[in-house]
Amino acid sequence: MPDETKELITTLTAERGKKYDENGEAIASYVPENRRRYGSIVFLPRGCEPDKQYRVRLLKIEGKEDKAGREMYRAVPAPSTYSERWVDNDDGTFSLVTYALNWKLEESEEGVREMRPKAARSRIVSTKTSPQLHIGVDQASSFVEDTPVEVWWDEEEAVANGQVSWRCSAEREVPQSGVRYEVTRLGVEEGCEWHASRLQSVWRASVGIGVKAMFRRTPESAEEGLTIPAARWSELPRWCRKRIEDAYPPCGCRRARVDTPADKTVCARCEVEAEQVKIVEQNLSVEKRRELAAQARNFLAGQAFEQADGICLFEMLMATEGMREAMGGGYTGYLWYYRTDDAIWGSKFSPAALELVTRLPEAQGGGLVRLAAWCSGCQHYSALAGDYYYCTQVQGNVAEPALDPDKLAKAFLGHKLLDLVAVRSVLRDAEAQRRKVAEKAARKAAKKVAQASVDEPRAIGTLADQVEALNRRFRGC
Repeated sequence: MPDETKELITTLTAERGKKYDENGEAIASYVPENRRRYGSIVFLPRGCEPDKQYRVRLLKIEGKEDKAGREMYRAVPAPSTYSERWVDNDDGTFSLVTYALNWKLEESEEGVREMRPKAARSRIVSTKTSPQLHIGVDQASSFVEDTPVEVWWDEEEAVANGQVSWRCSAEREVPQSGVRYEVTRLGVEEGCEWHASRLQSVWRASVGIGVKAMFRRTPESAEEGLTIPAARWSELPRWCRKRIEDAYPPCGCRRARVDTPADKTVCARCEVEAEQVKIVEQNLSVEKRRELAAQARNFLAGQAFEQADGICLFEMLMATEGMREAMGGGYTGYLWYYRTDDAIWGSKFSPAALELVTRLPEAQGGGLVRLAAWCSGCQHYSALAGDYYYCTQVQGNVAEPALDPDKLAKAFLGHKLLDLVAVRSVLRDAEAQRRKVAEKAARKAAKKVAQASVDEPRAIGTLADQVEALNRRFRGC
């Protein structure tokens, strides 16, 4: 039998064997670690009672196996084991007691190895803080005051599960000296109503706002904040409003505020305009701006006709002999008509708008962008849908200018509908022809007058009136 068998010590549960009633010998089943089931039979020492546990040492029975060929064992009592546990003596002392555990799992006290008094101590377990905000007349006179409170535990030793550990017997709070911290800045809560409208030019007095006074306990510590008791903008202390206004000053354009905490120098609209100014400067040269201004002055120097009057002008011209052929294309579909020395133009611009266009060479910033957007649009009524000038100045809508580099390069103020220089020769020929016809008609009328009877003065007057009317008509052509 190998030596390691003597060291096979385990705890088994006794069972009633077949011969227990005859000889009082109980058995048990032992399953080795290398076997999952089907334990080997173990014959326990006499006196073992069924259903109780015993700590035994197994001895293999040589030359004897069960019907399945498994080894069989005989058990003998295992040596006692020893352990130590602390015990409270209830007299202010602890004892370290040694205990023995025999093979029947019965424990007995073997003796005391050590005895000592209970220990006690006091320690800080936490520090409570309750900073309070004191609002002054300005930021310099405002501060945060904190009076720390130390939480102390009075502890004593106690025995639990054979081990000595500390147990809190009393808790007490010890206030400390107050500490003041300066308010470093104001912080506005991002979720409040004011924050969403912070870049508007005007803030309503009733707008909801949440403001915190920020401070640091040490230069290295994280920033903390205490809420200022104010729910609306008008309820904030005056110096708080001033601080916030300084952080979001009005932009030079007076249309919005500048987000200086985000390192901005102008408002968002001016940022867009700055980009648009670059587009204008790159695609609408100074010379081209001067040309447009000169054209506007030329229009204003002539005669302006609104849409209906301009159409009547063309209809009258169409009735003039020879003009229909000279005019050629269409003339309707314009909001304004301008008759200059050399032509008649169709345009969307009113005289008041042209006055502004004359200042295009001197315009800067947003004014330059808007005037450039005016001039880069269309002129005919059929194409004015979405036109910036028509949308804002005629329809009265609010819109932001959108610049197209190609349209900027082709900016113009109107379409030339009739070239008066080109048709002057036609008009002169027509006038000469009309004079001939008028003279011939006048001669015929004179003859009729001379031949008229003295008894018919009304007829003479009527003919004379007709001759005079013809003369006036053709003199005016």
